[in-house]
Amino acid sequence: MPYPPWRRCLRICNGQLGAASFRQLKVIKVNKCDRLNTMFSFSTDKGLPQLEEIAVSNCSRMEEIFVIERQDDVNNTEVNKTIQFSLLRVVTLGYMRCLKSFCSKVKTTDTKARGVLISENRQDISKSLFNEMVVLPNMEILNLSDIDVEKIWHNRLLAMSSIVQNLTCLIIKRCRNLKNIFTASMVNSFVQLQHLEISYCPVLEEMVVIEELIDEGSRDAILLFAQLHYLRIKHLVKLRGLYSGNYIEFPSLKELEIENCLNLRAFIFDDMVGFPSLT
Repeated sequence: MPYPPWRRCLRICNGQLGAASFRQLKVIKVNKCDRLNTMFSFSTDKGLPQLEEIAVSNCSRMEEIFVIERQDDVNNTEVNKTIQFSLLRVVTLGYMRCLKSFCSKVKTTDTKARGVLISENRQDISKSLFNEMVVLPNMEILNLSDIDVEKIWHNRLLAMSSIVQNLTCLIIKRCRNLKNIFTASMVNSFVQLQHLEISYCPVLEEMVVIEELIDEGSRDAILLFAQLHYLRIKHLVKLRGLYSGNYIEFPSLKELEIENCLNLRAFIFDDMVGFPSLT
């Protein structure tokens, strides 16, 4: 039986938005829309200027939340665009096994009929959930569950600082392909992180990984979760340790919960791991 029109929708919005379109939209909540593969497609960098919260879950075909339409200039040179969500504070993404990125881009043609995009070519710019295409300077809460991305953050430190600088709460659950949460070079960018929960990630081996090609001196740099008060790790069956480098500190940590981490050998017993506030 064919889907009725309201269930055949692949995007909430496709193509160029008018200047006043969704300009006052503050909250987006989408649940159980199995035909959606993208939420919004933008051809400008205006995005949704008033958006404060987005929650998307149980959309089995969702591949990306936002798409930027990429058009080359007259010299056939790619024109790079980013979308900035200046007021977005809360992001919740859950139960979407096909989700690849929060924001990606497509190369579009000028061929259109009745305002509907005819041709597009998806560009694989990153395997991370968050990449250089999106700027979230005021995101405070990020809740991810049942998403099969390989990485959460893009490797470029400058790009990531614009996303995590105000993050206070990070919850990650049932992300089956994650082998680590942070890279060593980005840890000190999480200057406001206070609450961290990680659970049911079956292939997670380290919370903080040292990148390849890093110089030996960087292993001795002090990694600092300056404001982290609460840390909970649960049912991480392959977790071996927190960090294989030399120094990491949690000067504000007050509560630590560890449950069913069967391979964990050296997490809180290393002299180079500091928990001065843990009681």
